[in-house]
Amino acid sequence: MYTTRRIRLNAICPGYTITGLTTAFDKSGSATGDAAEGKKVLEKKILAPWDGRPATAEEMGYPLVAMGSDMFSYMSGQTVFFDYGLTSSWEYAGALNA
Repeated sequence: MYTTRRIRLNAICPGYTITGLTTAFDKSGSATGDAAEGKKVLEKKILAPWDGRPATAEEMGYPLVAMGSDMFSYMSGQTVFFDYGLTSSWEYAGALNA
């Protein structure tokens, strides 16, 4: 079925972000389910290699607002990584090791 409505569909892939789900996410990083241990593991794996920091929920909101605005009126079907360059560093490292 074809629709005449022009619905833009974009997505963000956020990096490590402090939200109401952070404790549950931290627990998932631990073999025992301990949030403090999981936080250390995730920070070591995700943040430490590139001297990163967790984002705030507000920082993830900014790109969402921009993408939903008229400034991005022609953008559709995109997945955008907002992770302070983490994904790019992984891709670069992968390309170097290929």
